[in-house]
Amino acid sequence: GGRAKAWELSTGSAPIKLAIPGFYILGATIFPDGAHIATMGLDDKWAVVWESASGKIKFEVGHRDNVMSLAVFAKGLLIATLDKKGRIAVWNAITGVALRQLRPWRGLTTGPFGFETFAGSDRLATFTPQAVVVWSATSGVVLRQLAGAP
Repeated sequence: GGRAKAWELSTGSAPIKLAIPGFYILGATIFPDGAHIATMGLDDKWAVVWESASGKIKFEVGHRDNVMSLAVFAKGLLIATLDKKGRIAVWNAITGVALRQLRPWRGLTTGPFGFETFAGSDRLATFTPQAVVVWSATSGVVLRQLAGAP
């Protein structure tokens, strides 16, 4: 299985080891307070939230298809995951409860390739070759759609 290690940067102290047999960690993000780490696996339909201090799993969140990207919002209260079919799920970052799914914007022929969060807000920008769509992760409302690059 895959493993990830997290070091205490200020001291360089021994790493916390994150590992699940058969789970190959492809990406990770650290919560703003440093208390948790979220990971996603290769060819896996799950994202995992770990306790940084102990390396123990806090909870797992799942999709119908492989998770391709994940992000933790600036306040550490929400997590967003993107699956291979372009579905974005927004989760409560404390409990792991699913809050909503953001559906691809009408008129786009492909789902999002990725996304970014806006610092200090609940906004999420998804991107495709055709457009950038800005969402409120809290309400699920599309706030703006920007035409694709020329």
